[in-house]
Order: sequence, then C-alpha cells, then structure tokens
Amino acid sequence: MRSLQCIITGGAAISETLVTETLRSLGTILFSLYGTSEAGVCMIAAPDDLIKCSKTIGKPIPGLKAQIVKNGQVITQGVGELYIKCAWSVKGKAWIATGDLASKDVNGYYYLHGRVDDMIVSGGENVYPLSLEQVLLEHPLIIEAFVTFVSDIEFGQRLVAFIVLEPNQILFEEGVHDWLTTKVARYQMPKKIIMIDEVPMTVIGKPDKKKLLQLV
Repeated sequence: MRSLQCIITGGAAISETLVTETLRSLGTILFSLYGTSEAGVCMIAAPDDLIKCSKTIGKPIPGLKAQIVKNGQVITQGVGELYIKCAWSVKGKAWIATGDLASKDVNGYYYLHGRVDDMIVSGGENVYPLSLEQVLLEHPLIIEAFVTFVSDIEFGQRLVAFIVLEPNQILFEEGVHDWLTTKVARYQMPKKIIMIDEVPMTVIGKPDKKKLLQLV
C-alpha cells in the first residue's frame, strides 16, 4: 500500500487509532473530510492537522463559516450543535443546522461528538455514544465498536456497547468493563457490553441499530 499517494476519508467518524496507524505506516497521505448534503465539503483535516489532533475533522474551508450553538446561544467552549454558512449552500447565506454535535478547541480545530438525536441524558449528565466508541477502539483487541442506548430505571438512559474483536481473540465483558473504569466517567459506562462477529449494516451502509438492540 506504500504506492498510495492520497487517502480521503469521510461520511463517518474515523477512529483515533486508525488515523495514527495510517500516518505511521503509510506516511502523511491521509485527509479527513467533513461535509453535509446542503453544502458539500465543509471542513478538511490535512495530514499535518491529523498529526497534531488525530480526532479532528479540521477547520472550515475558505468561504465557509461555522459556529457551535447550545440552547439557542453561540458558545466557544463545550459541545453543541454545529451550524454552517456559505454562499454555495442550498440556503444561500443563511445559517444551516447540521444536526451534528461538535466542539472547537483554542486552535480552531473542530471535533465531532455524534448526532444531536444520538445524545442521551444519563444520571443527569449529557452522554455521547460516539465518545465511548472512540475510547473502545483504543483497546488493542477491539477492531469495531458501535454504541447506542436503552432505557434505565436508575439513570433514565444507559449506553450499550457492541464490539467486534480481532480474529481468534477472546475478551469478556468484565475485562472490557475493568479496562474502561480508568478511562470514562461512571455515567459513561455501558450498561451492557455485547461481543458480536460483525456489525450488521442497513442498505445505505449504516449500522443497523434495530438488529443490534434485538441482542440486548
């Protein structure tokens, strides 16, 4: 694969582990794009950006403005809904709510935290399934992870994690739980961890949440 001159990823979050390994193994050829159906490509993270911040989706391209809104107010810190505006969007120069949760650091890099309708409130805290997925993918034996949620009497809602292991590897739920205790807060801990052979997909290539929840 060293003959590759450029790799472009987009359409879904890419794990920090995969970004780091790609840059280490193949060199500075990885680009991560973020876009919307209303405006096309909105942000680009070039290889140098990913070396600095492996989780970033980059910065707005020239001509596009972005802001993060929470409870109707523009915020500069924390997580909120990402809004974009550019002359070539379907809404002209009006702000567009993307439906994506994002944050921005002091250097102007943006980060995704999942979809607005994916966020849950667990034990009074806002919890983002994508954040737990990214942590799970740091485990050396886990190659795929999908996190969703179920109702819970004590917390209101709790996360459920489905994970796929490296071939011929064995890992039990208790082992994953113990590994997570030093990496996430109590309200982020999944109520259940389920090992699966592969993540089922819908016809449009998204994880099939309905099929997965049948396993809970």
